[in-house]
Amino acid sequence: MTRMTALCAAMSAAGLIAALPAFAQTSGPESAKRGELQEIVVTAQKRLQASSKVPLALTAIDGETLRSSGITSAANLADLTPNVQIGLGAQGGMEISIRGIGNSDNTERGDPQAAFHVDGIYVGRPQGAGALFYDLDRIEVLRGPQGTLYGRNANAGAVNVITRKPGRKFEGAVSGEVGNYSTANVEGMVNVPLSSNFALRAVVASYRHKGYTDTANPSNGFSKDSDDRDNLSARVQGLWKPTATVSWLVGADGSRDRDAGVAAFNLTSNQIPVQRAMTPQVQMRRDNNTWGVTSEFKLGLGSMELVHLYGHRVSERDELLSYGPAPTISAPFSSIFTQDSHELRLSSADGGALQWVAGLYWFEETGRRIDLDAFLASGVRFQRFIQDPAINTSMAMFGQATYSLTPTLRATLGLRHNRDEKSRRGKTLDTNNVLIGNIGNDAAGEWSKSTYRLGVEYDLSSGHLVYANVSTGYKAGGFNDGNGTVGDANYNPRLYYDPETITAYELGLKGRFLDNKLQLGSTLFYYDYTDLQRSTIPPGSGLVTLNAAKARVTGVEFEGKLAVGVNGRLNFALGLLDAEYSQFTSPSGASLEGQPLDRAPKGTLSLGYTQNWDLASGARLTGFVGSRYSSPYVFTDVGTGTRAPRTIQQPAFTKTDLTLTYTSPDDSWNLQIYGKNIENENTLAAPQFVQGRILAMLAEPRTFGVRAGIKF
Repeated sequence: MTRMTALCAAMSAAGLIAALPAFAQTSGPESAKRGELQEIVVTAQKRLQASSKVPLALTAIDGETLRSSGITSAANLADLTPNVQIGLGAQGGMEISIRGIGNSDNTERGDPQAAFHVDGIYVGRPQGAGALFYDLDRIEVLRGPQGTLYGRNANAGAVNVITRKPGRKFEGAVSGEVGNYSTANVEGMVNVPLSSNFALRAVVASYRHKGYTDTANPSNGFSKDSDDRDNLSARVQGLWKPTATVSWLVGADGSRDRDAGVAAFNLTSNQIPVQRAMTPQVQMRRDNNTWGVTSEFKLGLGSMELVHLYGHRVSERDELLSYGPAPTISAPFSSIFTQDSHELRLSSADGGALQWVAGLYWFEETGRRIDLDAFLASGVRFQRFIQDPAINTSMAMFGQATYSLTPTLRATLGLRHNRDEKSRRGKTLDTNNVLIGNIGNDAAGEWSKSTYRLGVEYDLSSGHLVYANVSTGYKAGGFNDGNGTVGDANYNPRLYYDPETITAYELGLKGRFLDNKLQLGSTLFYYDYTDLQRSTIPPGSGLVTLNAAKARVTGVEFEGKLAVGVNGRLNFALGLLDAEYSQFTSPSGASLEGQPLDRAPKGTLSLGYTQNWDLASGARLTGFVGSRYSSPYVFTDVGTGTRAPRTIQQPAFTKTDLTLTYTSPDDSWNLQIYGKNIENENTLAAPQFVQGRILAMLAEPRTFGVRAGIKF
């Protein structure tokens, strides 16, 4: 047993001891007056449940916490969630790593490890995920493989973004923000009930700030600094409820990005850049558009409920990418991705001993006019890749049932059968823009896998739950550039790679203690991770993804909330992690056994405290201070056939956020001052390894400003 395993076991045992009914739970109409914690209702298991009753490692963050904590982007979720890392990659894609499991390939070949959903719709392109983060009801972060109810690319877990829905009350709101880096953000919302059974809700948001990295100077004549933002987004939803058993929610959203791209620093050593400044030779740009429509139809059938969920999304990208300062590698890129998904579910709707859900899932993503043209610093073309079309189809049947064996003991069985198909037609062009080989860049593959979840949960008392799960996750295989025709100039003997799988073992405790003033959750977990997909450069080959490794992941998590008096709240999240390769030989023959996985710090700790002061005028003052500590973690370049692996280390850091909010006596307006990353720590958001160079993208620097809002 490793030291980490022993520590995890000891801390989990301590959590179980704390669950003994000595701390009796109470509830009643006076709970709010006594400062008790309010429960968050979630849909993590495709049905309404109190978050403390869900037998999964789940962090639920309500809209009020998002506002008071100043969380305005998906990347900030890591501040409140144990063992979660979120960064923005070189192509503007959101890279999510949960418990050391993540993927940084944001191309048409790559699939994320953590599934990102908005109102139940899986968002396939990571570049469009962050633009949907406004007018939110709550966020649900599920850690661990979600192979039964979510399936697609949920090996690491799932992030569910739940927007606010149309309501029966007329209301509106306008908010604005100004801050350093010329930040100027505006949001507006209106909710209109048009009849007793139909309502509309519309939101528009504009986010702008100048670049965090100084790249424009007299020597290059650039008009913009990198790491800037210029985004305009809108969403409208209509909810029709003709009867108590029928509802139909229809929505449409759109987003436009016009910015100068993400700065990529060339690391010549293991030193994180201190100054956010460099002199590239190429002015990057992003001219991207995303839009989509959704439909959720619900029909009550007595003791059952039928749900059909449909999503259609389009992502259009027109970019000029630039990798590092001089000498710069540049790459014009364009593509159009369209995705359609259907989910049909039938579930129990009563409170009987058997709670169940069964469904069918279908997803198809088509990429067209995918064109990446890479140039070296001399202006000479390196290679050009054109794909049209690239098609990704996924189908699944799933079901999960929980049966109450006794009033306090329940067992869960979940099954899902997945089938994935991928195909690509395209070509690779050489430095003279001439086709390489005769076959082009065509490939096709099919993969299928059944995953399961076995679980048992036991109520130690009415407010204390202990659970154990064995679950599996699956991520489809894929293919690299080239074709499978032996003898062709574009033949790739490593064209295909296999699916990867995870078997996870989890023991958890959830409870509400001290008369509902303390909400606590703890989880002990172990992963057996096989056929791990890693991007490498083997001897005599270009960049490929191979099934290069096995890994073990062990860890423990504690998170919770504590009511301090009537007006104080303490949030805390502790993650301890031991994630390492158990079998991995690099292309040069070096063994990486025992080396840590990327984005897997040994320990993270988040603490946040919120205090409300009720003023004599009836107004309210709310102060928040939150700090997150992370131990060091690494990113690994596994090297080539002639070059040994290299590692970038992110040193330990602490980041602190502050907000102070004044709310008027009638709750009609508020004013907030904020500061984020007060220490002004430069930390790695994501790396990229290009032509033997190590490039680094940085997370946000220190920001501060003022927000104001009016409600009517």
